This record gives sequence, C-alpha cells and structure tokens, in this order.
Amino acid sequence: MKTAKQNKNGNGKSAKATKATSKPAAKKSTKKAAPKNKANRISMFDQPITTVIRALAKRGWKGARAIKAMEAAKKAVSPATVRACIQNVRDKVGNVATLTAAQYKSLEKLAPKEA
Repeated sequence: MKTAKQNKNGNGKSAKATKATSKPAAKKSTKKAAPKNKANRISMFDQPITTVIRALAKRGWKGARAIKAMEAAKKAVSPATVRACIQNVRDKVGNVATLTAAQYKSLEKLAPKEA
C-alpha cells in the first residue's frame, strides 16, 4: 500500500506539485484604429483619379489616350487601372467626376486627340 509520502507521479514530485500555482497575467489589448494611408491615394482636381478617368471615358476617351494624359500629368496610375475605369463606365459602375470645361481643356492639352 502507498502512503501519502509514496504518492508520486513518476518524476519524483507529488501530483499536486506539478500543477501551476498561478495563471499567467492576461495581456491588455490596446487596439489602435487602422491608419488611413492617404500617401498612396492619387487625386487630380481635388477628386480621386479613378473618377477623373471615368469622366474622360464618358466623354469618349480610349484607354491609350487616357494613359498618355496620366503620364503627361505625372500621375502614377497603372495602365490596368485606367483600362478598368474605362470598362467601369461601359458597365455603368462607379462614380464619375464633375469636371469643368477648363479642366477638360487642360487634359486635352496633355493628350491631344489624334486624327
């Protein structure tokens, strides 16, 4: 028969001694709001560049001409983004920028229509 002193769990310690005596301290979660990364947002005429491209597409601009205009304006817009915005106008998706006649003229100067 085993006595209280002989009650071992195999590693030389009693069963009660192997249990954790206290729980680890719970970590406080400090969730911060996600930063609004406006560094990679491109705008033209105080409007998002995608809405400006859609406005050009609504006026009948093709992809190559819109890409030339963005390159001339030194706006780092991917050609795939330009083509997608033009397709969005055909599919009637997304907002279109409201541009003035002077703004359209400045864009016309950047990429004149080829005959």
